[in-house]
Amino acid sequence: MLSKIIRCGLIAFIVIVFGLFALSAIADDNNTGRIVSTTTRVQSAADEFVDVQGAFEITGTAREWFDLYCLVRLDANTVLRQPDGKDFLRKWPGTIYMPDENKGRWSGATIRLDFADLETATNLPKGKRTALWATMDLYHAKKWVSNGWTSAAPFIVTTDNEGIIQKVETFNTSPALEPTQFSGKTKTASACEMLTMNLALKPGASLSKITGLKGEDRFVLVGDGLYSELGNGGKPGQFFAPIDSREKAVELVMLQLNGGRLIKTNAQYKAIMAALNKAKFVTDANFVKYADRQIGGFQVQEEPGIGYRVSALVEFEGTGIFLYRYNIGIDGRDLRTDEQIIKSPEVSNPLVPTPPNPLIAAIEEPDILKKFDAAMKSAMTAEGVEKITPLFKVTDRKVEIPDVP
Repeated sequence: MLSKIIRCGLIAFIVIVFGLFALSAIADDNNTGRIVSTTTRVQSAADEFVDVQGAFEITGTAREWFDLYCLVRLDANTVLRQPDGKDFLRKWPGTIYMPDENKGRWSGATIRLDFADLETATNLPKGKRTALWATMDLYHAKKWVSNGWTSAAPFIVTTDNEGIIQKVETFNTSPALEPTQFSGKTKTASACEMLTMNLALKPGASLSKITGLKGEDRFVLVGDGLYSELGNGGKPGQFFAPIDSREKAVELVMLQLNGGRLIKTNAQYKAIMAALNKAKFVTDANFVKYADRQIGGFQVQEEPGIGYRVSALVEFEGTGIFLYRYNIGIDGRDLRTDEQIIKSPEVSNPLVPTPPNPLIAAIEEPDILKKFDAAMKSAMTAEGVEKITPLFKVTDRKVEIPDVP
């Protein structure tokens, strides 16, 4: 009788243990992760490492532990290999703890890749400039729960004939657009017709004009559950088919710099400087000297398999001249940095737009800005300046587009 009770107890214990394992497996299946963004950074040319930084979110079981890894690839299908044949996978030294809620979001996790470590990879090309891709991946209980390829960050390494890294360049872009939480209502808009020669909207995507709260024209892109403005810090690239040519990259930039004046030559830039000096506008306080380099409209550098670097020197009325630099990925994700080269006079007028926004309604400028613009225009020539014209036109056709809260 006692042995029978023991046997029954043992069976019950085994059932409980297997049940716990089963529950654990179910819970593990419910854990999902999403890499929101990945960026790479080289702090200085003297550093012999590249930092990979990620932001991510996890949905799943509360009070569980997760690990973050960085996988380095040559392309979507080729992983960098260690001498032992394993994937070049490096773990973040910390561990992520899921709070009581079933969803959490983190940012700033950094994994450092030393050059000496990368140089041990058996399939790292030697004697050439090569693009590598840093992908952040999440694991739970040694089980992979996320794929960071859609937000992978490329960086370019230049190696000598021995495979020693001589230089690293980054090519960061903004995170992919997240699905928009629409209000469930619609808004009446004017449909826009694209006038681009190369750039094409994805199927189902559209550009429309709406009226803002202050009566200004605003141009919005909608498609595939996403929403973005053209200008105002929007991310238009992801609404277009792959940006796989220099011409498409330039047109994407032109859409965002609509209304500006493109400075095409060094001679034109120097003539503007001279005119402003003559009008006593250029001082140490409002002038940043531009490096004496070749200026020629839109400067484009292709990064094979990654995208394009586009730069342009552009003048906007009432704001001055800016050097715009874009990293444009083939997938449409881009990143813009601005450097103000010639700054307009400071005025105590809250209506003066700064930074420049070519898409808002025109405003009446103070007299000092009119004089500033007049001095610049006096030096502009047809050969040296080109107006960036809209690559779309507003039609009379009315459409209903999803509204955002």
